[in-house]
Amino acid sequence: MQLEPLVRRVVEARKFSKHPDSLVAFANFGALMRDQGKLKESEAMLRRALEGMTEVLGPDHPHTRGTAIYVAD
Repeated sequence: MQLEPLVRRVVEARKFSKHPDSLVAFANFGALMRDQGKLKESEAMLRRALEGMTEVLGPDHPHTRGTAIYVAD
């Protein structure tokens, strides 16, 4: 079984969520897309995760900082 379709379904189901677990799922999906060379989709998902994490968790939270590193790469 491929991971992408499963993760895509999770992300789609949580697309309006600001729950920290959802935001981590968005970041993980963005990282997966980057690893697969889907850079445009990766950047959009990582930025979405970063914006939500900054709002919900704050800019100094480890998840926010980790996602910011992915966005900067």
